[in-house]
Amino acid sequence: QNVAQRYSSERLPVDVRSVRSLLGFLPQPPDTRALQSAISELAAAGAISAAHESAEITSMGIFAESLPIDLGLCRLVWLGVLWGCPVEAVVMAAACASADPFSCPSRMLSPDTEEYVQKLNRSWLSRKHLDGG
Repeated sequence: QNVAQRYSSERLPVDVRSVRSLLGFLPQPPDTRALQSAISELAAAGAISAAHESAEITSMGIFAESLPIDLGLCRLVWLGVLWGCPVEAVVMAAACASADPFSCPSRMLSPDTEEYVQKLNRSWLSRKHLDGG
């Protein structure tokens, strides 16, 4: 159900029919280009029905708002649920969301705290030098 239909403007001091007007009440509202970019990204991923402010939230969008992961990974899990393989989709999303286990030192392999900190520092410096951090 549309948010504007659920809440009448008489009960709320803020106009909830427009994202721009709602965000205009923030102390530091976002740039309108960033807002349009976010709307376009949500539409491209299928989280909203079209690339404009009055678009409806799709079932994928409702699903994605309940998961604390990247939108692309939400779509992966959502498609896994639709295609009957939710466990496999969750495992794949978890693997994609985690850092490369071979690029960072492990606390299990370095019981000495000072040695572990040195390895972390060396790893960070090499990633900063080779791939921009």
